[in-house]
Amino acid sequence: MSDAIAALTQELADAFGEEVAAARHEIIYSALTAQGWRSKPVQALRGWAALVRDLLWLLQPGPRPRPAREAVVLVASLAGPSGLGTLQRAEAAVRQAGRSTAWLLHPRLGRQGGWPLRPALSALRPRRIVGRHPKIATSLVRAVMWRDQLWRSALARTLPTDQIRLVHCDFDLLGRASLGTGAIAIQHGMPSPEFLPPRAPVQVVWGETSRAVLGAPGITTVLDDLGRSRADRSHALKPAPPQGIALVSQTHTPVFGPGLAPRLITLAQQLARAAPTTVLLHPQERAGVYHGIADLEISRPPHRCLAAAEPPLLVVGFSSTALLDAAMAGHAVVGLDGARPATAEIGSPRLRVSDAAAVVRLFQHLRADQAARDAHARATEDWLRATFAGATGALAAWLRQHR
Repeated sequence: MSDAIAALTQELADAFGEEVAAARHEIIYSALTAQGWRSKPVQALRGWAALVRDLLWLLQPGPRPRPAREAVVLVASLAGPSGLGTLQRAEAAVRQAGRSTAWLLHPRLGRQGGWPLRPALSALRPRRIVGRHPKIATSLVRAVMWRDQLWRSALARTLPTDQIRLVHCDFDLLGRASLGTGAIAIQHGMPSPEFLPPRAPVQVVWGETSRAVLGAPGITTVLDDLGRSRADRSHALKPAPPQGIALVSQTHTPVFGPGLAPRLITLAQQLARAAPTTVLLHPQERAGVYHGIADLEISRPPHRCLAAAEPPLLVVGFSSTALLDAAMAGHAVVGLDGARPATAEIGSPRLRVSDAAAVVRLFQHLRADQAARDAHARATEDWLRATFAGATGALAAWLRQHR
């Protein structure tokens, strides 16, 4: 866990208690941005608006049948590769194990799967929350904990605690509510400080580097990259000269500290003056932070360049699953220097640069020198092999043994 997140978690525990600290994900993202703290009135407004929204989702009419008792339930709170995409990979393993599946979706994802049952009436009565924090509004904490109570009640009525359910996130509200003896967390991306401590009793991880982070006493880890290492990589071993630079943006997240967002914006300005540059936005990010930068292209997800290396690019980032996706697609990748929590080491290529000038020099070197491209590709392959287990089938085997 990063020092900042660890310190904030302890502050929440000291001010409000351990149960509030365990719900830090929602509290942090409502109170803190990559640029700093929101005002307490804004925090309160966001907290109570989210509570009203969740109440409307959880109480609206419509059929909500319980999943079959023998089914392995896939619980999704997000769209995209980190949410539905991760569970769709895992669904193939469930079928390989000869098990039936049922989908349980957050209501924001639509009606393509089942919804949690409505919470019990007792969950509609808020608990008393006392305490004070200098930067975090107590009313925000009350709203988050009421939401937490609603989701927990809904999931308790929907699933027996020992029914096997796969979650792509065990620290957001739906993921926390889905925990039980039957919960299995599927690694959805590069571990950030929010992943710790692991909460689901079984963690399906990509490889040994992830197990070193997500393993803990009492936690079962299953090494299965769910097919990621089986992709055809022959094209990446004959790298073509990069035609431009892509910057993986993460200006939305406070997890890596307040300095990352301005650093990325400055880097985009400097790179755009030197080479064709595209910013790859995170799904939770807005393009406005890059407004006014001349000659800069903005790509909104899903990013086509992360599916194929046409044209080939040099992809630059701090610590992101997008860097792995770019490497798997056949692009050259490079990380940014800087202090980072231990969890973020997995998500950063071993070759790192410090500033825009170093990125441009590497870009020009890779364009001009085939031997440099070959050496860079070999280093990238070593990074990918260290990240992924190189095996698929362990999750299916575990499911066959635990019926």
